[in-house]
Amino acid sequence: MKKLILFIFFSISIYSLFSQTESETRLSKDDLLTISYFDSTFNDKVNGDTLSNFINVEFISEEEFNNHKITEENYFVRDTLSVFKDKGVISLNCSSTTVKYIDNEEEGDSFCLYEYFGQIPFINKYVVLGYFYEWFNCFLIDKDSGKETVLYDIPIISPNKKHITSLSYNPYLNTTDFQLFSIKGNDINLITELHFSKWKTTERDNFFWGKDNSFYLEVIHAENYEQDKDIHYIRISIK
Repeated sequence: MKKLILFIFFSISIYSLFSQTESETRLSKDDLLTISYFDSTFNDKVNGDTLSNFINVEFISEEEFNNHKITEENYFVRDTLSVFKDKGVISLNCSSTTVKYIDNEEEGDSFCLYEYFGQIPFINKYVVLGYFYEWFNCFLIDKDSGKETVLYDIPIISPNKKHITSLSYNPYLNTTDFQLFSIKGNDINLITELHFSKWKTTERDNFFWGKDNSFYLEVIHAENYEQDKDIHYIRISIK
Protein backbone atom coordinates (compact mmCIF):
# COMPACT_ATOMS: atom_id res chain seq x y z
CA MET A 1 0.00 0.00 0.00
CA LYS A 2 2.83 2.37 0.90
CA LYS A 3 4.55 1.63 -2.41
CA LEU A 4 1.29 2.32 -4.29
CA ILE A 5 0.90 5.70 -2.57
CA LEU A 6 4.51 6.60 -3.36
CA PHE A 7 4.01 5.57 -7.00
CA ILE A 8 0.87 7.70 -7.33
CA PHE A 9 2.59 10.67 -5.68
CA PHE A 10 5.61 10.32 -7.98
CA SER A 11 3.39 10.04 -11.08
CA ILE A 12 1.39 13.14 -10.16
CA SER A 13 4.58 15.08 -9.45
CA ILE A 14 6.08 14.16 -12.82
CA TYR A 15 2.83 15.04 -14.62
CA SER A 16 2.60 18.36 -12.84
CA LEU A 17 6.20 19.18 -13.66
CA PHE A 18 5.69 18.26 -17.32
CA SER A 19 2.45 20.24 -17.54
CA GLN A 20 4.06 23.27 -15.94
CA THR A 21 7.05 23.11 -18.29
CA GLU A 22 4.75 22.71 -21.28
CA SER A 23 2.53 25.61 -20.24
CA GLU A 24 5.56 27.83 -19.69
CA THR A 25 6.54 27.46 -23.36
CA ARG A 26 3.07 28.22 -24.69
CA LEU A 27 2.34 31.80 -25.57
CA SER A 28 -0.73 33.61 -24.29
CA LYS A 29 -2.35 36.71 -25.78
CA ASP A 30 -0.78 38.77 -23.01
CA ASP A 31 2.65 37.30 -23.82
CA LEU A 32 2.20 38.27 -27.44
CA LEU A 33 1.73 41.93 -26.50
CA THR A 34 4.34 42.13 -23.73
CA ILE A 35 7.18 44.50 -24.49
CA SER A 36 10.11 45.70 -22.43
CA TYR A 37 9.71 49.19 -23.83
CA PHE A 38 9.43 50.88 -27.16
CA ASP A 39 10.58 54.11 -28.74
CA SER A 40 8.25 56.28 -30.76
CA THR A 41 9.24 58.38 -33.75
CA PHE A 42 10.25 61.08 -31.27
CA ASN A 43 12.32 58.63 -29.19
CA ASP A 44 9.90 58.87 -26.25
CA LYS A 45 9.75 55.74 -24.12
CA VAL A 46 6.07 55.20 -23.51
CA ASN A 47 3.90 52.66 -21.76
CA GLY A 48 3.23 49.40 -23.56
CA ASP A 49 -0.50 50.01 -23.38
CA THR A 50 -0.12 52.38 -26.31
CA LEU A 51 1.30 49.62 -28.52
CA SER A 52 -2.07 49.54 -30.30
CA ASN A 53 -1.38 53.05 -31.64
CA PHE A 54 1.05 51.54 -34.13
CA ILE A 55 0.25 47.88 -34.79
CA ASN A 56 -2.10 45.00 -34.08
CA VAL A 57 -0.59 41.62 -33.10
CA GLU A 58 -2.67 38.44 -33.23
CA PHE A 59 -2.44 34.66 -33.35
CA ILE A 60 -3.36 32.96 -36.61
CA SER A 61 -3.41 29.35 -37.81
CA GLU A 62 -0.52 27.70 -39.64
CA GLU A 63 -2.79 27.36 -42.68
CA GLU A 64 -3.54 31.08 -42.77
CA PHE A 65 0.16 31.80 -42.27
CA ASN A 66 1.10 29.70 -45.29
CA ASN A 67 -1.74 31.07 -47.43
CA HIS A 68 -0.34 34.59 -47.19
CA LYS A 69 3.14 33.70 -48.39
CA ILE A 70 4.17 35.29 -51.65
CA THR A 71 7.32 35.32 -53.72
CA GLU A 72 9.34 38.15 -52.26
CA GLU A 73 10.42 40.80 -54.73
CA ASN A 74 14.14 41.48 -54.79
CA TYR A 75 14.63 45.24 -54.33
CA PHE A 76 18.42 45.04 -54.01
CA VAL A 77 20.99 45.65 -56.73
CA ARG A 78 24.11 43.77 -55.63
CA ASP A 79 26.62 45.98 -57.45
CA THR A 80 29.34 45.04 -54.99
CA LEU A 81 32.10 45.41 -57.61
CA SER A 82 31.28 49.10 -58.12
CA VAL A 83 32.33 50.11 -54.59
CA PHE A 84 35.74 49.02 -53.35
CA LYS A 85 37.20 49.05 -49.85
CA ASP A 86 40.52 50.85 -49.86
CA LYS A 87 42.75 50.12 -46.87
CA GLY A 88 39.74 49.38 -44.69
CA VAL A 89 37.69 52.37 -45.89
CA ILE A 90 34.43 52.30 -47.87
CA SER A 91 33.71 55.68 -49.53
CA LEU A 92 30.20 56.33 -50.83
CA ASN A 93 29.84 59.26 -53.21
CA CYS A 94 26.57 61.12 -52.61
CA SER A 95 25.36 64.24 -54.41
CA SER A 96 26.23 66.61 -51.57
CA THR A 97 28.85 64.70 -49.59
CA THR A 98 31.01 61.59 -49.29
CA VAL A 99 30.12 59.09 -46.56
CA LYS A 100 32.92 56.90 -45.25
CA TYR A 101 32.86 53.68 -43.23
CA ILE A 102 36.20 52.83 -41.63
CA ASP A 103 37.14 49.40 -40.30
CA ASN A 104 38.74 48.97 -36.89
CA GLU A 105 40.08 45.45 -36.40
CA GLU A 106 41.28 45.97 -32.85
CA GLU A 107 39.79 43.41 -30.48
CA GLY A 108 37.18 44.60 -28.00
CA ASP A 109 34.30 47.06 -27.99
CA SER A 110 35.85 49.26 -30.67
CA PHE A 111 35.92 46.47 -33.28
CA CYS A 112 33.98 47.21 -36.47
CA LEU A 113 34.06 45.75 -39.96
CA TYR A 114 31.97 47.12 -42.84
CA GLU A 115 30.74 45.52 -46.05
CA TYR A 116 29.15 47.21 -49.04
CA PHE A 117 25.99 45.20 -49.76
CA GLY A 118 24.55 47.10 -52.73
CA GLN A 119 21.72 49.57 -53.20
CA ILE A 120 17.94 49.88 -53.29
CA PRO A 121 17.19 52.03 -56.37
CA PHE A 122 13.53 52.85 -55.76
CA ILE A 123 14.38 54.67 -52.52
CA ASN A 124 17.78 55.89 -53.75
CA LYS A 125 19.77 54.24 -50.94
CA TYR A 126 23.15 52.59 -50.59
CA VAL A 127 23.21 49.56 -48.26
CA VAL A 128 26.15 48.87 -45.95
CA LEU A 129 26.44 46.08 -43.38
CA GLY A 130 28.27 46.67 -40.10
CA TYR A 131 29.77 43.89 -37.99
CA PHE A 132 30.63 44.94 -34.44
CA TYR A 133 32.03 43.29 -31.33
CA GLU A 134 28.72 41.85 -30.10
CA TRP A 135 26.11 43.06 -32.56
CA PHE A 136 25.23 43.73 -36.19
CA ASN A 137 23.62 46.66 -37.98
CA CYS A 138 22.51 47.56 -41.47
CA PHE A 139 22.88 51.13 -42.76
CA LEU A 140 20.82 52.77 -45.48
CA ILE A 141 22.54 55.86 -46.89
CA ASP A 142 20.67 58.39 -49.03
CA LYS A 143 22.54 58.86 -52.30
CA ASP A 144 21.68 62.57 -52.43
CA SER A 145 22.01 63.87 -48.85
CA GLY A 146 24.20 61.16 -47.33
CA LYS A 147 21.71 60.78 -44.47
CA GLU A 148 22.14 57.48 -42.63
CA THR A 149 19.32 55.27 -41.32
CA VAL A 150 20.37 52.54 -38.89
CA LEU A 151 18.51 49.20 -38.96
CA TYR A 152 18.81 46.14 -36.74
CA ASP A 153 19.24 43.93 -39.80
CA ILE A 154 18.71 43.86 -43.57
CA PRO A 155 15.45 45.68 -44.47
CA ILE A 156 12.34 43.71 -45.36
CA ILE A 157 10.11 45.77 -47.66
CA SER A 158 6.32 45.45 -47.88
CA PRO A 159 4.76 44.54 -51.27
CA ASN A 160 3.12 47.97 -51.57
CA LYS A 161 6.50 49.62 -50.87
CA LYS A 162 5.05 51.68 -48.01
CA HIS A 163 6.82 50.09 -45.03
CA ILE A 164 10.11 48.53 -43.97
CA THR A 165 10.58 46.12 -41.09
CA SER A 166 13.84 45.03 -39.54
CA LEU A 167 14.23 42.66 -36.61
CA SER A 168 16.86 40.82 -34.63
CA TYR A 169 17.16 38.77 -31.46
CA ASN A 170 19.01 40.25 -28.48
CA PRO A 171 20.50 37.30 -26.51
CA TYR A 172 21.58 39.50 -23.61
CA LEU A 173 18.14 40.97 -22.88
CA ASN A 174 16.32 37.97 -24.38
CA THR A 175 14.15 40.26 -26.51
CA THR A 176 13.04 40.35 -30.13
CA ASP A 177 13.88 43.84 -31.36
CA PHE A 178 11.54 45.04 -34.10
CA GLN A 179 11.66 48.23 -36.16
CA LEU A 180 8.94 49.68 -38.36
CA PHE A 181 9.60 52.45 -40.89
CA SER A 182 7.37 54.28 -43.35
CA ILE A 183 8.44 54.96 -46.93
CA LYS A 184 7.38 58.20 -48.62
CA GLY A 185 9.19 58.83 -51.86
CA ASN A 186 12.87 58.47 -51.01
CA ASP A 187 12.31 59.30 -47.33
CA ILE A 188 12.45 56.60 -44.66
CA ASN A 189 10.99 57.54 -41.28
CA LEU A 190 10.99 55.49 -38.10
CA ILE A 191 7.48 54.80 -36.81
CA THR A 192 8.46 52.77 -33.77
CA GLU A 193 11.01 50.38 -32.27
CA LEU A 194 9.53 47.52 -30.27
CA HIS A 195 11.31 45.18 -27.86
CA PHE A 196 9.17 42.07 -27.38
CA SER A 197 10.21 40.15 -24.27
CA LYS A 198 8.05 37.00 -24.38
CA TRP A 199 8.58 35.60 -27.89
CA LYS A 200 11.26 35.11 -30.52
CA THR A 201 11.36 33.85 -34.09
CA THR A 202 12.35 30.25 -34.76
CA GLU A 203 15.81 29.46 -36.07
CA ARG A 204 14.24 28.96 -39.51
CA ASP A 205 13.77 32.76 -39.74
CA ASN A 206 10.33 32.08 -41.14
CA PHE A 207 8.91 35.60 -41.41
CA PHE A 208 7.72 37.69 -44.35
CA TRP A 209 5.44 40.43 -45.61
CA GLY A 210 2.20 38.84 -46.81
CA LYS A 211 0.11 39.66 -49.84
CA ASP A 212 -2.18 41.75 -47.61
CA ASN A 213 0.79 43.95 -46.55
CA SER A 214 0.78 42.53 -43.02
CA PHE A 215 3.90 41.01 -41.47
CA TYR A 216 3.85 37.29 -40.60
CA LEU A 217 6.14 35.43 -38.21
CA GLU A 218 6.69 31.89 -36.96
CA VAL A 219 7.54 32.28 -33.27
CA ILE A 220 8.11 30.43 -30.02
CA HIS A 221 8.21 31.46 -26.37
CA ALA A 222 11.39 33.34 -25.41
CA GLU A 223 12.19 30.60 -22.86
CA ASN A 224 11.55 27.77 -25.30
CA TYR A 225 14.80 26.12 -26.37
CA GLU A 226 13.16 23.31 -28.37
CA GLN A 227 12.68 24.76 -31.84
CA ASP A 228 10.10 22.20 -32.99
CA LYS A 229 7.85 22.49 -29.91
CA ASP A 230 4.96 24.87 -29.20
CA ILE A 231 5.32 26.85 -32.42
CA HIS A 232 2.94 29.76 -32.91
CA TYR A 233 2.05 31.83 -35.95
CA ILE A 234 1.33 35.53 -35.63
CA ARG A 235 0.32 38.44 -37.81
CA ILE A 236 1.38 42.06 -37.27
CA SER A 237 -0.97 44.47 -38.98
CA ILE A 238 0.14 48.05 -39.55
CA LYS A 239 -2.21 50.87 -38.55
